[in-house]
Amino acid sequence: MQSSLNQLLQLRLRVNGVMNRSTRDALRNFQKQQRLTVDGIAGPETQKALIDAKSGQTIQSPKASELLDYPNAPGDLEIIKKPGERGRGDARKPVKKYQYQLPPYRYICQIELVTSESDSIPIGTGTLVGPRSVLTAAHVLFQTNSTKLESANTIRVTPARRGDDPPPFGSSLAKKLIPNPQYTHLRQQGVKPKSVLDAEDYAIIHLDKPLGNTAGYWGQKPRPRFDSRGTSITGGPLPYRAGVQKVNLCGYPSDKSGKFQWRSYDETVELSKRVLY
Repeated sequence: MQSSLNQLLQLRLRVNGVMNRSTRDALRNFQKQQRLTVDGIAGPETQKALIDAKSGQTIQSPKASELLDYPNAPGDLEIIKKPGERGRGDARKPVKKYQYQLPPYRYICQIELVTSESDSIPIGTGTLVGPRSVLTAAHVLFQTNSTKLESANTIRVTPARRGDDPPPFGSSLAKKLIPNPQYTHLRQQGVKPKSVLDAEDYAIIHLDKPLGNTAGYWGQKPRPRFDSRGTSITGGPLPYRAGVQKVNLCGYPSDKSGKFQWRSYDETVELSKRVLY
């Protein structure tokens, strides 16, 4: 089993047949990916899933629009930005004007809190994962220092927003906000913010308008028309183990006004307990 987990999850477990803590944690991660009961026990269903995965018959991870129905959604990963790594200072760079209408930048959305008919405040970043579905961090949708969600009709989403330029794909108010129930529960219990991060900090915003039909969106199946650069969500494990895998980041950082996209290349993915960004 340890050999199979090493192969599937790109780990380096010691193959000795002992169910130690590292092996049990790896098994739980595999069970989460396969939507099995997460108990760290190599029961019949888990053993069959291991065999199927090794033979190329891996059960696909749930679609992004289904994540909130599955409290232990796959992906115990935290993408950690480290300004100054390798002496680079702030490694973020502004996305160029022409790139905003290219994938994947066109899928990335600015999220605003509408405070009046003529005013709004940037509060975060999301990404289109369906015609009307946006994946974001759950904490973005809560009122500051509060256990209450913002009202859906005060949240506005704009893909490829660039300053005060006309939105190339339009904007939409939210129709429904669905934060991860586990995150919501901990927040409502008054748990300190750092402890709340022990729950998966993600949410789905359902939009009033199908912006993804024009902007495109991330999905599990490649769509050549919108997805010419391979920006599809994969149901499999990372190509390389944590600490080696590199990713590209992009969003609307609040310390850069929150109105323009900034990107950073070749950042390291690191494992973190039950956190997904």
